Amino acid sequence: MKLVLKRLTAFVLTFIFLFSLIPAVNADTTKALPTDEDTVVGKIYLCSRWSSITTTGHLWVYIYNTSGETLRVGLYDLAPNEGVSLATFGFTRSDGFGIYYNMEAYRNDKYCDSSCISISDDLTKKELDAVTAKLLVSNKWNPIINCVYFACSIWNIASDTRMVPFFYPPVVRLQISAAGERETCQMNYQPPEKSFKQRGNGDKAYLENVSQASLDAK
Repeated sequence: MKLVLKRLTAFVLTFIFLFSLIPAVNADTTKALPTDEDTVVGKIYLCSRWSSITTTGHLWVYIYNTSGETLRVGLYDLAPNEGVSLATFGFTRSDGFGIYYNMEAYRNDKYCDSSCISISDDLTKKELDAVTAKLLVSNKWNPIINCVYFACSIWNIASDTRMVPFFYPPVVRLQISAAGERETCQMNYQPPEKSFKQRGNGDKAYLENVSQASLDAK
């Protein structure tokens, strides 16, 4: 009788122990499961060019679509296996101050030489949505909130390799070099008809084709 009680007690205790583990296992499994927002849909690049015209250079962001679907980047529809460059300009562009889409991608063959360097990081759907929201309210340029501030603010949304947006481009170029992941800037050529200037902010924002004068400006 005592042996039966011991075996019954051991069975009950074992059952209680195993049952107590179930909530913990389920909780850990739930935490580990990725959501749709965590899906990697592209690559983001922070790019720097050392200008031969001035001593300041230029910074921009390039987003490449690695998914099988068209992505919305700001106001631009980005097809699979294509990229879009994003930057702000001021006095050097006749189409006005603010955000330009594909300006650098169009000018890549002529200006993106060995002086162009970049770092890259994966871009998730959640990060892309945040980038789009930022683009819709960032159509501005001034000597402080310039191409450096714009590019770094977009990059910092998606990367743990944070960049300090000091307004002088060579300072950020040094940060890129110090990151230890420096690579040659690579961009897909985009024809002039795919180069746009953002007009306005928020719900009233839209894209307008840029002039050839802006595309050819130094």
